Amino acid sequence: GVAVEWEDGAVGDGCRGFGGGVGRVEGDGADEDGAEGVGVNDEAPVEVERNGAPETRTLKVQAALQYVSGAEEVTQLYAFTNGIFNPDGGSHVSGFQSALTRALKTTAAGLRGLKGVADISGTDILPGRTAAIAITMPWEPKFEGQTKRKLLSPEIQGPVNSVVYQELQTCFSRSKNSKIARAIIQQALDAAHGRKAAAKARQLAAGRGVADAAR
Repeated sequence: GVAVEWEDGAVGDGCRGFGGGVGRVEGDGADEDGAEGVGVNDEAPVEVERNGAPETRTLKVQAALQYVSGAEEVTQLYAFTNGIFNPDGGSHVSGFQSALTRALKTTAAGLRGLKGVADISGTDILPGRTAAIAITMPWEPKFEGQTKRKLLSPEIQGPVNSVVYQELQTCFSRSKNSKIARAIIQQALDAAHGRKAAAKARQLAAGRGVADAAR
């Protein structure tokens, strides 16, 4: 199971470590030794249509992110909209994922001794991650089906991306958090190297298969 605990904290006060952060995720692998975590708590303006006219509303974004070293099988992300669990994710998850990938790659470019950063993809940041993204929409969300398993509202993907990226970038750029950033990025790099090696091995195996068939 999983428990998401949101701690009290001023909105927009920056991304902080779990020791004094705004969120914590507890689930399979989330509290093991070697875990590194950060939290996000902020708001973003979103333009929506109401009664045929545009109106700016405020979207609240909260996120908790924790990585565990050497736990490649842990790739969990829990998404919520107005307190409703969305097991199939949706537009808020898409915004979160792309923001995290971008923040890590931007941070990695400024750290010494990290090679192959350009090779990191969205799938490479998944190993060892347990996270939660929760948004509060003061207007009617659009879901896929009556079970509300997936959020469809396209207007929130960009704001979530922007908020999460800015908060994570602020966090990772602080010297006291460089250890967290480097540990997460190195784990992503290891995953990228493993992915490329596996692809190369499959390519070589396919080539040998074609050669054998031609004999």
